[in-house]
Amino acid sequence: WERREDSLIPKGAIWVRDAVSEFVPEENEVITAGDGPQAIASAREQRPDLIVLDVMLPGLDGMEVCRQIRT
Repeated sequence: WERREDSLIPKGAIWVRDAVSEFVPEENEVITAGDGPQAIASAREQRPDLIVLDVMLPGLDGMEVCRQIRT
């Protein structure tokens, strides 16, 4: 049995995505989102194990995205 873990990272945070990708095994998926509303939709649909948010996301800031995902 092998568990695949997914990570959701905003597209604007390219350096973060690259850094996380260095530590995430290749068989795991890194999902990107272009803005706050897309990040919320992806998080609810994909249910990733790790979410990295940018405080200055377009559409909704990372703090609001976090609040909405947690509710």
